[in-house]
Amino acid sequence: MSGLADNARAAAAGLHRAVSALRDHDTPGLDDLDGLVARSRAAGAAVTIETCGEAVPLADPRASHAAYRVVQEGLTNAVKHASGAPITVSLDWQPDALLLSVANPLPRHPHSPPAAAVATAAACPG
Repeated sequence: MSGLADNARAAAAGLHRAVSALRDHDTPGLDDLDGLVARSRAAGAAVTIETCGEAVPLADPRASHAAYRVVQEGLTNAVKHASGAPITVSLDWQPDALLLSVANPLPRHPHSPPAAAVATAAACPG
């Protein structure tokens, strides 16, 4: 009977790996940033992407997805809180990390100095 249980466990594990691979395939990541920025531009946002350093694939697809989500949230907040202001997405590839920022100038209010809003995150490539 233990042989049947072992086979069932192995089949379930294989199914779990297949479903996870399909989920990872449909999850947006850094390779999808150009599309995200294009959609933001099509909606009227003035977005610039700056890249520094040599891009390397992140070892964990979840880190790539997290980086995508940071940029997505940063673009959403920039449009929501400073509509019409230019937005800069920066990807700074370090030897052991990816530093992200999404920045735009805050709207000027009377009696307040100029400032900038910045969303940042870091993901390790390895």
